Amino acid sequence: MCYYINEALDDHFPEGCGVRLIAEPGCYVACSAYTLCTKVIGKKLSTDMDLDDGEIYKQQCFYYLNDGAYGSFGYGFEKYGYRIRPLLSKSQQTSRPILRSKLWGATCCSSDYIVEDCLLPEMEVGSTSSSTTWVPTPDL
Repeated sequence: MCYYINEALDDHFPEGCGVRLIAEPGCYVACSAYTLCTKVIGKKLSTDMDLDDGEIYKQQCFYYLNDGAYGSFGYGFEKYGYRIRPLLSKSQQTSRPILRSKLWGATCCSSDYIVEDCLLPEMEVGSTSSSTTWVPTPDL
């Protein structure tokens, strides 16, 4: 594999072109080569009330996954540009409310969060997901 990578680099970035390539071999070769599937093992919906009129003004959903910062999402995983997208059909995506969400790993550690704040259609416990893409998949 390295032969072909080096050949392409020589073609596209010849010596003297002003580009210096530095890469950690493991992530450089394999980071975007997979999709990680995880499962929603817990869910908590947090709502804040406006004390004056009792109306809900802020809602956030916490999803707990069976993998986290101490597993596949560790060691600066967010630096590599993974995407979050639900594995839902179009009709499921449009029929579910979009919630501010936070994704947590399976431990009870406050450092085991995967994504601090994102928008996702509401998911259910038992849903699956994938990542370089974190994709919560639902009750299919």
